[in-house]
Amino acid sequence: MAQYIFGAGVLTLYNPAGSPIQPVQVGVLKEISLDFKATTKELRGAYRFALDIAAGPMTITGKAKFAQFDQDILSAVTGSSSATGVTRVVESASTVIPATPFTVTVSPPSSGTWARDLGVIDQSTMQPMTRVASAPTAGQYSVTAGAYLFASADNVSAKSVVIRYAYTIAGAVAGYTSTLTNSLMGSNTVYSLEWGTTFRSKDVYMRLPAVIIPSLSMGFKSEDYFDADVEFSAFVDPTSGKIMEWASNE
Repeated sequence: MAQYIFGAGVLTLYNPAGSPIQPVQVGVLKEISLDFKATTKELRGAYRFALDIAAGPMTITGKAKFAQFDQDILSAVTGSSSATGVTRVVESASTVIPATPFTVTVSPPSSGTWARDLGVIDQSTMQPMTRVASAPTAGQYSVTAGAYLFASADNVSAKSVVIRYAYTIAGAVAGYTSTLTNSLMGSNTVYSLEWGTTFRSKDVYMRLPAVIIPSLSMGFKSEDYFDADVEFSAFVDPTSGKIMEWASNE
C-alpha cells in the first residue's frame, strides 16, 4: 500500500573520508528533487516505429533548494578551505572633516582591524570622492591603515563625509572565512547524501553514498529571504558498490 509524503524533510551532507566525519545539515530545506534518466537506443529498419528499444547509460541527479546561509555548506560545495575569523563591511557615521591634519581615523566595531577602503561619499553632493595615493586636493582623499587624509580646502567648506570600509575580526567566536583557490581539473570531493522525512508516523529514507556537487546558486534579494539551489550527481560508491538506498514503511 502506498503512503503519503508531506514536507521537504531533512537533508544531510558529509564527507565519508573525513576523520572524524562532520555531518552538515542543509538548513531550512524548501524542496528536493531527484531525477532518474536513461538514454535509449532504438532499432528500426524501414518502419516508422522502433522494433526494439534497449536501455543505455543512466544517470541519477538531483537538486535541493534551501533558505539558510551556512558556511559549512558553502565550503563543502565549493571545496574551499576554512579558517577562523571574519571580514565585515561598515559605513561610518557622517563626519565633518577636521582641521589640521585633516584626517579621519575610523574605529572598526568589536575591536576589529581595518582591512580595505571601500570608498568615501561627499554628503553635500552624495557623490563619491576620488582616492589618490597621496597629497589629496579638493574632492580627493588618501588612506593608510584606516587613517583617511583629506584636502585642506574640504575642511574650509566644513564638508561631511561617510566612509565605507572592510574590517576583520579574528577568532572562532567571530565566525569563519572560506577561501577558494584554483585547482586542477578533475579534482573534487566526494560526499554522501542522506535525506529523510516522517509523515503520519510513516518514514521515507534515501541515501546516495557517493555524489559530487557540480553547481551551487545563491540568491540575495532586497525584500526577501536568502535562498540557494544546490545540484548533485550520484555514481557508484567505490567501497560498497552501491548507488542508492531507499526505504519506506510501505
